[in-house]
Amino acid sequence: MMQITDLNKEQQMVPLFRLGFRPFFLAGAVFSVIAMLLWLMLYRGVLNFQPLGGGYTKLINYLLIFNG
Repeated sequence: MMQITDLNKEQQMVPLFRLGFRPFFLAGAVFSVIAMLLWLMLYRGVLNFQPLGGGYTKLINYLLIFNG
């Protein structure tokens, strides 16, 4: 674990960047909020997202029925 021994140098740094893992946890939290909002919008029908013209869901249904 990295330790910053110089107190003056430590106080000048932004607290978010004092330890290396903090930005990744922040990015993960932001991503999870955005992903949940997009999922809710898709679930309620606010967004209409059909990859490959809707054929993707037909392919998945076919595979689940005949290969399951």
